[in-house]
Amino acid sequence: VRYYSWTGNKPSTNLLDPSDAMLTATSLLFNEPNDGQVPVCSSRLGKTIGTYAHNHFDEVNQVLGLRGLFSPDPVALYREHAHRLQAQGL
Repeated sequence: VRYYSWTGNKPSTNLLDPSDAMLTATSLLFNEPNDGQVPVCSSRLGKTIGTYAHNHFDEVNQVLGLRGLFSPDPVALYREHAHRLQAQGL
């Protein structure tokens, strides 16, 4: 079994995204970098691929695909991961 993980570290990424207010509020519960729901250190499992400027909903392309201006496209990240798994014969 191979484990890969990536995470976000920005609870607020886009002023037009209504979920950012809630995630910013819940991020205050943590004393470490987080995506508004999960601390970065808790989201690491297996090989860590990266930490991106995403919040918890950006990571799964929620709320109409709104994300930070310069953050990577989450759909592209999933495609990249699918190609990674395919290249390893998984």
